[in-house]
Amino acid sequence: MSLKGIKKGEILQWALRIFLTAACVAMLLFIFSNSLKTGAQSARQSSTMVNVVQDVASVIAPNSPIATATGDAYDRLHAYVRVFAHFAEFALFGALLLWCIASYSWKKEGIWFSLAGVAFVPIVDEALQYFVADRGTELYDVCVDMAGGVCGLLFAVVVLLLIVSVQNKKRVKIQAKQAEKI
Repeated sequence: MSLKGIKKGEILQWALRIFLTAACVAMLLFIFSNSLKTGAQSARQSSTMVNVVQDVASVIAPNSPIATATGDAYDRLHAYVRVFAHFAEFALFGALLLWCIASYSWKKEGIWFSLAGVAFVPIVDEALQYFVADRGTELYDVCVDMAGGVCGLLFAVVVLLLIVSVQNKKRVKIQAKQAEKI
């Protein structure tokens, strides 16, 4: 089969499918690789992020409680950063998963499959940590991960609905212009 028989839209659709599938797989690998880090490695990574947050805060608001956090305040900030990181990585995964599934077929089942994914992956993610040195499993982390995933799904649905709305408006304008010509 030659490329002449393939429409430009079909090529773009397949490119989008490949990109979104690869992005989902990459996100899963990122999530699971974080779960396979030892407790010390994970603590170092999140401490680095807390330091970045404090550095940014010290530029924006040098005397803020974030920029000046030490002791117990630093520990609370560290906990907040970890929770936000969990939430954010699963929100991104949820959005990518829904967009990926929608790129193949936009049916109601896709939403249910995406919901199953954002429920199942956090459980597997947390279960992996059971087998890693100095790590444990926390129901709270599973809940935060699932909440992030659901928020990502909701964001993805809103984006898709906006895209469909814009496409419908363009289609109506084109049809109106064609009707004027007749």
